[in-house]
Amino acid sequence: MKKYLAEMVGTMVLVLMGCGSAIFNGGCGTTAQVLTVAVAFGLAVVSMAYTIGGISGCHINPAITLGCLLSGRISGKDAAMYMIFQVIGAFIASAILYLLTSNIDMAYVTQTGANATNSVVGGFLAEVFFTFVFVLVVLGTTDEKKGAGNFAGLAIGLSLILVCHVLK
Repeated sequence: MKKYLAEMVGTMVLVLMGCGSAIFNGGCGTTAQVLTVAVAFGLAVVSMAYTIGGISGCHINPAITLGCLLSGRISGKDAAMYMIFQVIGAFIASAILYLLTSNIDMAYVTQTGANATNSVVGGFLAEVFFTFVFVLVVLGTTDEKKGAGNFAGLAIGLSLILVCHVLK
């Protein structure tokens, strides 16, 4: 069950940070916006690879899981459970993003490309969810048995860039 939950959390982080970056940066209309969203997705994958890779392999995407199934790297049962938990993680992230955007002046965000956490509730919720991601990476990468060892600092630093980037 631990590996399925890891996939759920990893997928949640990927969707929350990657899609959150697109939302809070005003979309993907300019080259800079496309690049910042791409960086957010990449940093989310790096952070989760070091955080949950030792638990589940960090597929965090049903397409990756399907590829692993077709190549014989994962059983059918595990693939199905991974995909179910990945979809659940995506739904959780979507709900969090809905909650955040319901409490932030999104009209301002899309006009200027700036994060407009101009409400106490919106700012608080953003800090809670993104701090959760950061602490998760710190705890996962520094775990004595399944952590990232000497690469923990890299994962922690990159995840901090990710969190600050999305919150900008």
